[in-house]
Amino acid sequence: MRYGTRIKKRLSIYFFNSNSLLEHGLAKVGVHLILFYAYTLKAGEKGRSLPGSKKEISIRRETVQSDPEMVRLSIWEGEDEAGYVYMSNYPNGQFPMATYPFVAGNNYGYLDIEGTYLSNILVNKKYRSNGYAARLLANSISSGPNRGYFALTSFTNTPSRRLLDSFGFQRGDLFVYVNVWGRAWMSSSMKKRYRAPSVQR
Repeated sequence: MRYGTRIKKRLSIYFFNSNSLLEHGLAKVGVHLILFYAYTLKAGEKGRSLPGSKKEISIRRETVQSDPEMVRLSIWEGEDEAGYVYMSNYPNGQFPMATYPFVAGNNYGYLDIEGTYLSNILVNKKYRSNGYAARLLANSISSGPNRGYFALTSFTNTPSRRLLDSFGFQRGDLFVYVNVWGRAWMSSSMKKRYRAPSVQR
């Protein structure tokens, strides 16, 4: 890896970690600051194919919730779990804001995004740089209900954004959400997708 690329990668990781700590710290005192992109993949699109792996890997599927349906896909190297991703279906286009990090437990309305929500794509540090995140994403797309897919990712999470870009996900506008002790503000791009808790489709 070139020296300049290495420095850029380290700065990106440092910026992402610092921003996550800031968001988490503010949340503890009742201030929620969230900046994220919504990435979408239309129904029928397959993302990209991956070559076979030389390692002994397997994918396991487990239903962890029924309403809405949530499935946990995990990737295993031999007898060790290397990573996982969660898939949740929102066919009616009402994605609850309360499921987003640092907002859990609060009813902040819905985002009008329809499809299968891909969240918490995580590969354990020991198994990174093996393409396992890509395999989890590819398997999620190939095994899902094919209603389209979406993911929400922090604007500082460069690795996640690059992964989604490589599969043909389309990045939307930057969403900005601020909630200070129950008083909320959101960017105009987010307002277009937002539905208040009392609004039902």
